[in-house]
Amino acid sequence: MELTNYASQSGYQNGLDNRPSVHLVQINSDCSYNPSQMYLVVNHSIISLTPMEQKVVRLLLKNKGTVVEREDLMMLLWQTCEYISEGALTTCISRLRRKLKSFSSKPLIETVKGVGYMIPDVNV
Repeated sequence: MELTNYASQSGYQNGLDNRPSVHLVQINSDCSYNPSQMYLVVNHSIISLTPMEQKVVRLLLKNKGTVVEREDLMMLLWQTCEYISEGALTTCISRLRRKLKSFSSKPLIETVKGVGYMIPDVNV
């Protein structure tokens, strides 16, 4: 997926601010992602992400609208052929969902039972 849905946010209305603007990738109507600073903005609240949560969001966004299989996610996240418990991925997704739940009624990550996870490709 190409990250083309950018929203520019400068912090000053007059445009005279010399700070670089922040580029946000719009995920849905409630949620955006800052790929350079690796945080989510959900209903105007900034949600900090752990390094593993950042990886999950980036991988699912890269494949937005497509199911990413659990096995593929695990290989990409942990980058090893050694056995990693599926519970580790489940726990990571669960913690990410719990963090977001208090800020948005729309689920960011959908489970496709028996297959994997996805971020739905919805028109913003």
